[in-house]
Amino acid sequence: MKFKKGIETNGPAVVVVLSPCILLWHIKPDEANTVSRLAIDSCFWPLYEVINGRYVLNYDPDKRKKPIEEFMKPQEGTNICSNQRTGILLISFRRG
Repeated sequence: MKFKKGIETNGPAVVVVLSPCILLWHIKPDEANTVSRLAIDSCFWPLYEVINGRYVLNYDPDKRKKPIEEFMKPQEGTNICSNQRTGILLISFRRG
């Protein structure tokens, strides 16, 4: 739906997507959708649009919000999620 809207927009449009990397994130192919959903539900990857300079949140996981650790847990085998880096990322993420 967002791609269609971007294509039909007069003038420039940018669509930024999160695509889990199965190899680098050390996840199984059948976990990609779950990890993507966790990115959204933990607010790591918000779903929003900017329409005429106005920020519009398309999905607010208020009642379903998951801790950021749930998004990062499946990726524990990666270098980016080493204990030291994870701690720094979590502190930074929580501060906003």
